[in-house]
Order: sequence, then C-alpha cells, then structure tokens
Amino acid sequence: MNNLSIIENGLIPVYKSDKGTQAVSARELYKGLELAVGQFSRWANVNITENEFFSEDVDFYRVRLDVEGNEVEDFIMKLDMAKHLAMLARTEKAHLLRDYFIKVEEKFKQHSIDYSKLSPELQMVSHLLMASAKLEAKVERLETATQTIKDTMAELPKDQWRKWVNSSLGEIGIKLGNKGQNHEDLRSDSYKLLEEKAGADLSTRLRNGKKRLEDAGATKTAQKDYCKLDCIEEEKRIKEIYTGIIKELRIKHLA
Repeated sequence: MNNLSIIENGLIPVYKSDKGTQAVSARELYKGLELAVGQFSRWANVNITENEFFSEDVDFYRVRLDVEGNEVEDFIMKLDMAKHLAMLARTEKAHLLRDYFIKVEEKFKQHSIDYSKLSPELQMVSHLLMASAKLEAKVERLETATQTIKDTMAELPKDQWRKWVNSSLGEIGIKLGNKGQNHEDLRSDSYKLLEEKAGADLSTRLRNGKKRLEDAGATKTAQKDYCKLDCIEEEKRIKEIYTGIIKELRIKHLA
C-alpha cells in the first residue's frame, strides 16, 4: 500500500505511514476477526463509513486494491479505530487482536524515541508520557474486564445455553493457546470440575442416557450424538452447577 510500511506482522499486519501514524487495513482486520465470508462491504458500511464516531480522512481513508485482477475498496484506519472495531466484533479473536494492538503501540512508542539525545527535562517528560499511556492501557483493560464480567453474569435465553458454553470454551481456549490448552482440554477439565462439585459421574450418566435412547428406539445417529453436555442439560441442578463453573472460567481467563 502506498506510503505504508509494515512495522509488525503478527496476528495481522500493522503499518506505519510516512507521517509516523500506525494503521491497519480494514480487510485484514475483518479477516483476522474471522467474521462472515463475503460480508465485508456490509460490515464496512455499518462500522466505518456510517460510523458517527469516526471521520473519513481523519480516522480512516479509502484505498483501491487489485485483488486477483479485480479492483476492490479497502480502508486504512488508525490503530485506535481498529481497537474499537475489534472489541465491537465480539468474536473469539476480538480480545486477542485488541491486546495485540496495545502491545504494538507500546513497542512502537518505546522504539520511536532516542532518549539518549534528549535533554534531562525532555527525558523526564517522555517517561511521564509513557507512564500515562500505560495507565490508559490499564484503564482500557479494566473496562474490558468489567464488560466481560457483566456479559458473563447476564441471564441467557434458554435456547442459547449450549451455544454460550461452546463459545465460552472456544474463547478461553484461544486465550490460553500459547499454554497448549485447546478447546477439548478445557471441556474435559470443566467436566472434571463438575464431577467434583456435583458428585456426578458423567461417564455413567452418558452410558445410561445412550441406553435410554436405544430402549426408546432412537436412531443410531441420535445415540452416537448423545454427549456429556446432553447429560448436564437434562438435570437442572447439574446444569446450574456447570453454568457456574463456565462463568468462573470466563472471569478467570477472559476478564
């Protein structure tokens, strides 16, 4: 992209303009957030061009790109705007991308100044500014944590419970990915916690549930698909205890 150079190429590329501004491609952000394929234009209209909080040529500008022989529109946005849109997306990658952007900002600030060439007075001012930026980042993280806790404790529609459990385990798995703990590891650990807290043997419940389906004449597919989450959802007390476990895990790892 014209007048842009890559300064970080982690989760998605972060660029620097010839004026020193850090920026992100809207299309690359959209892809990094793992949003719906083929819906970029609609997302861009709602979140960029029609967003009353950001202004064209101030917070973002339009560019035309050649993609496999086709000309498409993209938007180059400042990093602050990218952080905002990442959090609005609320996908599993949203928190990771936002933290990534904050780290890039902090790294860029540290390396953009040669402190040895500054006067003692300016060095002191620079350190104060850096401290202020770090404080701002901490405030943002606190706000994010508060919102995560609010979302976690909010009452869920009954038909969204299973989706909420699976998406929660997925989010936590991504957050802990660098520790080698994947989605299924977390699910197994959460079941162990449930067995300890509720005194429930999920393996026995699973076998009994499959036997009930067999006796009732259920299809082989239905019997095969029956899982421990079905066992949990069937009994109110067990379900309530497991819901509490998932909430504790969300607050511990995502807040």
